[in-house]
Amino acid sequence: MERLLQLIGDVGGFDSLADFREGLLSALRRAVPCDYASYNEVGPEPDCLFAIADPPVPDPLVARFAVHAEQHPVLRHQRTTKSGRPTRISDVDDGAFRTSDLYREFYRPLGITAQVVFTLPAREERLVGIALSRCGSDFSDAECTLLSRARPYLIQAFRTVLQIDGLRHGRHAAVGLLIEGPGLPAAMADRLGVTGREGEVLRALALGSDTAAIAAELGITPRTVQKHLENAYAKLGVHTHSAAAAAVWAALPD
Repeated sequence: MERLLQLIGDVGGFDSLADFREGLLSALRRAVPCDYASYNEVGPEPDCLFAIADPPVPDPLVARFAVHAEQHPVLRHQRTTKSGRPTRISDVDDGAFRTSDLYREFYRPLGITAQVVFTLPAREERLVGIALSRCGSDFSDAECTLLSRARPYLIQAFRTVLQIDGLRHGRHAAVGLLIEGPGLPAAMADRLGVTGREGEVLRALALGSDTAAIAAELGITPRTVQKHLENAYAKLGVHTHSAAAAAVWAALPD
């Protein structure tokens, strides 16, 4: 509990995305000892849009990760399940990872043998992944539980810096209304062509909630959430959670 409280305290108070990225990695390394901690934004195409690591990773290796990112077993798992909960490579690897180009060209040169990954919500159609890596033993169940318990607080801190960035870019009212909720601002809902309930589901999705969390927040079943999403997808012309979230952020007035 002490490590959890310390982690939560360490990530509060950042007023820019750049400071949050670096501060988060330092805080995570204190809470869950590891050899590397990284913040990675991976786009819908097989390229890494942004990456920062503590300690830094040589640029040529980062470039190799970008080329082969879609071979990452946790990334594939999270894109399929839409779950951002902490997941170890060992939880989902079918044995192919150690023979992949990604392992041979990125992980093996760094000596990394174990990794746990979780995600944060993103404004655009990209996956924001936080990865903790070790050159030795795997992460324990207790460490994964700590990260799971901390994740909602980390998401809230992330939302806060996104809001601040929005204010800096002249989107004060729109970003504030989106975060305050409970649904989309009326003008946005009209622009997207969605109902009030669909707007509530889309807002929660854009702010990083998964299906189970949305169901709990709105007091409906996960199946009902999925039905609202299916209806909204048809109206937005999209097919994935990330694309729907991107459409919501894109609809914010400048």
